[in-house]
Amino acid sequence: MKYFLFFVMLFWSFLSQAATTVRFDPKVISLGESTQLIIESDRPFTTEPDFSALTGKFAVAGQQQGVKSVSVNGRRTTHYQMSLNVFPRKAGTLSTGDLTINGKQIQGATLTVEEASGNTRLPVTFTATVSKNKVYLDETFLYQIKLVYAVALMDAKIMPPTVQGARITQLDSDKSYQAYIDEKPMHVFERTFAVTPEKKGNLAIPPVEVYGLVHDTRDDPGDLFAQGMLFNGLLGGQKEVRLETNPIQISVEDKPKNWTGWWLPATDVKISTKDSFPDKIAVGDSLTRVIELTAIGVSGEQLPVISQPAGKSFKVYPSPEKRETVQTENGDIQGISQTSIMLVPSKPGTIIIPEIRVKWFNTNTQNTEEAVLEEKTITVEGTEETVTEEEEINIKQVPEPKIKKNRTPNKPKVTQAATVDTSKIGIYWAIAGAILTLCLGIGLGFILFRRHKNHSYLIVDKTEQQKKKKKKPLPDLYPF
Repeated sequence: MKYFLFFVMLFWSFLSQAATTVRFDPKVISLGESTQLIIESDRPFTTEPDFSALTGKFAVAGQQQGVKSVSVNGRRTTHYQMSLNVFPRKAGTLSTGDLTINGKQIQGATLTVEEASGNTRLPVTFTATVSKNKVYLDETFLYQIKLVYAVALMDAKIMPPTVQGARITQLDSDKSYQAYIDEKPMHVFERTFAVTPEKKGNLAIPPVEVYGLVHDTRDDPGDLFAQGMLFNGLLGGQKEVRLETNPIQISVEDKPKNWTGWWLPATDVKISTKDSFPDKIAVGDSLTRVIELTAIGVSGEQLPVISQPAGKSFKVYPSPEKRETVQTENGDIQGISQTSIMLVPSKPGTIIIPEIRVKWFNTNTQNTEEAVLEEKTITVEGTEETVTEEEEINIKQVPEPKIKKNRTPNKPKVTQAATVDTSKIGIYWAIAGAILTLCLGIGLGFILFRRHKNHSYLIVDKTEQQKKKKKKPLPDLYPF
């Protein structure tokens, strides 16, 4: 029992001496560069460490775990390692704080982050801009991120922006081009988003992150291939970089209290039509009217539904509308909707297609305005009915009995056609019965003839030859 307690105490003291360390490698970096946060322990990691304290100071780009064994003077030790690839969010002295690992608090590590300047400045910049810093509720503005780099940026990954309290949609207008900045050739990448606030107050747009690999200019043997992306990626070393855009604050104002109807905040709204109506048409002919509504400062989904008011002299048949959101040449967001409507006049004379009005709020002047599609006048020829006056008189002069006589002769024809069809079916059955009777007669005659032939054969064949046939043959003893 004593030996058992001794070994238990020895094993427990061995476990209590298990060391866990936390360190940065390297310990000094420039802003925008990455470093490794390494956690080593003599015991396996039974639970996932809590890294929530790192969120405000570092961005974690990846995590790895491994086991390594070291033999010193014949004694083999095992170390369990967890490595995090982290990027500092600001310059200065940053500490991880105490970390909870395997249920115990472990003293953290400290990292020195220097401002990027001179040779340490990354050849990549990442910025964000907005088209407006002050908007109204449901008014759409543009949020654009721009990536400028002088050398190859490989395996670049841009994280999508997330905005609380707003709808954000990426526009299909990515741009990639070359430009001269400070008399140096640069590669530029732009991506634009449409942002629509859904509540009033302050709207915060957090930084957008980008990760990638760049050529380390400090290891560059020369500037011979400074303009080539491929060679910059191959010459010298590579390092992983992370950049983030600047945060942006937007002020969102509510719509006016006395506003009624569809809320449409914009800087410009226009309504137009692409129809080409003739001066005169006939009753029953159709006219197609295509109405287009455009608004600067809103997306296509925010536009109201356009409906053509019906009149007493024509009918309206609308088709499904089409909506889209585009970016104008001036860089503004524009919503477009198209509605196709078919008009069918039902009475002759002069018909008036009523005007269409769309109320909207001018965000520049803070005034209520209206976009108007003017009314249209068309002359319709013909009569309300499809028959002429002479045809109506002829129809009235025809006596009612004659109309009945003209309808009744059709009935006997249908009955006679049915009788003809029935007689043909009877002929077919008669032919089929005759053929069947003939087949039965031939079969019966054949059977009687066969029977009579066999009976005659038995009477005549009483000869010596028949007697020989009745003798039993000897068995064949040699069948080979």
